[in-house]
Amino acid sequence: MKYRLLSLEELEALTPEFVNFLSAHGIAGEDWAAIKAKDAARTAEFLELFSDMVLEKALQNIQFLEFRLPSELKLFQCGAEEIDLIGISVSEQSFDFFKNNLSDLAKTPSDQIKILRTSKKYSQPRESEIFAMLGWGCTIAQRSVFERVEGL
Repeated sequence: MKYRLLSLEELEALTPEFVNFLSAHGIAGEDWAAIKAKDAARTAEFLELFSDMVLEKALQNIQFLEFRLPSELKLFQCGAEEIDLIGISVSEQSFDFFKNNLSDLAKTPSDQIKILRTSKKYSQPRESEIFAMLGWGCTIAQRSVFERVEGL
């Protein structure tokens, strides 16, 4: 398995897509019922293949990620070949990236703000790296947040 198994809730939400997936593999509804009842290994194999397919497609659509700590914000633009980072850290105790809006950053003295910009090539396949970053606590971000911070 490349990523992770979809949860039961996720699988239920994707029932029509899973039926199409099984159909593409030549498995009709009654055949799937028989496989589930008699062949746990083959059932697991199909669920793993489908999970990887769904997650791969979802990861391909991710363009921006963010990682927040109270005094730190990291925004990532996930390009095709490399990933760009804009990192902001604030030494002021009263600013909190969880509580304050980005516009409040303008009220913080510039000597208390550090901005880092860098880019790097992916160290593993793009989608695998994004999946790992999500596992480390990154969340999907909006383009507008990245562009607002990029303008600082």
